[in-house]
Amino acid sequence: MEYINNYIEKNKERFLEELFGLIRIPSISSEKSHKPDMYKAAEYWKDLLLKSGADKAGIFETDGNPETSAEKM
Repeated sequence: MEYINNYIEKNKERFLEELFGLIRIPSISSEKSHKPDMYKAAEYWKDLLLKSGADKAGIFETDGNPETSAEKM
């Protein structure tokens, strides 16, 4: 448990900046005017997943908003 706590403490600023980066995108899915922002948020998630070690990540179309998915091979 100490290892995890140390990792979190060591990376706290990065974790917060990643979270704030996502929050800055006005991706309110119920408002059609924010549709481009939904794609921007999906791309942001994709990049974070790849930087975090996912081998593959993509953005997929749905009947509603785009979805981001990743996998580790």
